[in-house]
Amino acid sequence: MHNTNSDSKDKKFFKSLTLPIHIYLTLIILLSLFLTAVMFFLQTNGLYDLKEVFEKTNYLPVLLNFLPIFLLALLLFFLLNNFVLSAGIIALLVIAASYVNRYKIILRQDPLLPWDFSLLNEVVAILNGVDMRLFLGIFVGLVLIIFFTILLNLFFKTPKINLPIRIGVAVLLIILLSVLNKNVYANVNLFDSLYVKGNVYNQVESFNSKGFVYSFLYASNINKLKKFDGYNKEIVETMKNKYSENLSGNDKKINVFIVMSEAFSDISDNDALDFSGTFDPLENFKKIRENSLNGHIVVPGLGGGTADTEFDVLTAINTRNFRGAPFAYRIVNKPLESIASILNSLGFGNTAIHPGHAWFYNRQNVYKFFGFSKFIDITNYPDDDMYKGMYVKENLAMDTIIEEFENHKKTNPEIPFLDFCVTIQNHGPYKDKYLVDTNFKTDLPLTEDDINSMSNYFEGLRDADEALGKLYDYVQSSDEPIAVLFFGDHLPAFSKTVYENLVDSEESDLTRLTNRYITPYLIFQNKSAEEIGKLENATKFERFSSNYLGAYFMNLIGYKNLDPYFDCTMEMMNKYPIVLEKQYFDSNYNLSDSADNTELKNYSYWQYYRIFEKLEEKK
Repeated sequence: MHNTNSDSKDKKFFKSLTLPIHIYLTLIILLSLFLTAVMFFLQTNGLYDLKEVFEKTNYLPVLLNFLPIFLLALLLFFLLNNFVLSAGIIALLVIAASYVNRYKIILRQDPLLPWDFSLLNEVVAILNGVDMRLFLGIFVGLVLIIFFTILLNLFFKTPKINLPIRIGVAVLLIILLSVLNKNVYANVNLFDSLYVKGNVYNQVESFNSKGFVYSFLYASNINKLKKFDGYNKEIVETMKNKYSENLSGNDKKINVFIVMSEAFSDISDNDALDFSGTFDPLENFKKIRENSLNGHIVVPGLGGGTADTEFDVLTAINTRNFRGAPFAYRIVNKPLESIASILNSLGFGNTAIHPGHAWFYNRQNVYKFFGFSKFIDITNYPDDDMYKGMYVKENLAMDTIIEEFENHKKTNPEIPFLDFCVTIQNHGPYKDKYLVDTNFKTDLPLTEDDINSMSNYFEGLRDADEALGKLYDYVQSSDEPIAVLFFGDHLPAFSKTVYENLVDSEESDLTRLTNRYITPYLIFQNKSAEEIGKLENATKFERFSSNYLGAYFMNLIGYKNLDPYFDCTMEMMNKYPIVLEKQYFDSNYNLSDSADNTELKNYSYWQYYRIFEKLEEKK
């Protein structure tokens, strides 16, 4: 009997070990420190970079990332009265989010941001093209966390805490979190004062230096759409009246082709890369460039954000002024003036083409709001042989442009036409995308994965270049007057190492701040269009902000004085060719802060008005 009771007590003790409250509180502190370390470890910067950052900031980023983790863990502890469950939940959240942040940077050169959680459809679509083995680690890790949480919860019990005490402490913690969030995690001066290893305006390097948790919370507070400081509707009305004085009709009948090619860049045109014995990825581009107006645009994103560049070019509105939105198309929910609607006023027919899903970036609705009457999406490409690297082939997108134009000529020969196309084939990620061999040589210190990704990207770039050549040949052979704008949406999603070795430059403020954001453009026309009006370069700038490109193109081919905002945009381009979030380059490429520039403020007010106020008036 004695042995049985003893066994029963031992068994009971083993199943329900209860530790004092102060031990659990100590464990919460240790767990929070551990999770903070894991978060920093999972970032894409190296330990030496972190050492430099910590020394230059007196380890303040460690505290700023530790506090939210610790306070949230403490809050969960008092709400649930269960240490193991609280620890499991906070570990699951921090590790999962940190891991996703890491691989979003690797795949798209973009950190995990608050609004990413509202883009579930877009995220799932992107993941369809990713090697899911990349996520095996996070899957196993999360399963282990859940397993040990359940297991340890069977053996470790938390002493009962009086309900009034739990509620009181929880309320105090919520108040403390709220105060900290308002005064620390929404403090612009504090965020800007922290040292960044690399480019202070590069979001990835900023997140890596300041810590993912702190940066994520800061973005949650700051990146919200709100009326611009000092916004004055009367100023906008005055500007509208000024530029409306020059409005006139237009009897030109030049057909317009606008092509935004997925991740098209001239990054291969670099002395550090040798393509001898294989192919030149930009063979046609270089030939066409000799007889075209060309240069570079400074786009809003790196490795992603296609729709933001698209928005910039079509509307002439600078996406950088609306960083509070997950992407620019999210704020378009009513008719908005664009190149399409402006040309519609001249009686144009039009078609928008994007061989991807119509719902991606909400294009199925946005294109209607822009004034497009027809939208061709992925459903137009049903056969397997239409795809390469999981996406519709570049040359098929060019075929669709040509087919749409030919069909229009047959049915409406007297009406000019707008063909707008966003290609998709060379979308990342690039590792093993086309399963090609290495196609270039270099002495740069690149990893095998970097060389693999770049080789696959260059394979797709060659396809895009061949498609460009096909379109160019068609346009030049056509008797119909055609003008073409061709450009890339963003640089490819390569690793930080590639950009540090191949793109980054400290030669000047211009190269330092814009080299990761420049893509090439070409503007050309055929002989029939030249007879109506020959292209003459209207700018001295080799690179300028992408929101100027559409207005610049329209101006060049003679479709000007049709919209007062587009005319104002041309004037602003000549004064301030590059406008970033808080800085701008003037006509001599001198860098200045935007805060005291009244003209740029008023120009941004007009952009806000065009999107929001004017739409409100249409109700």
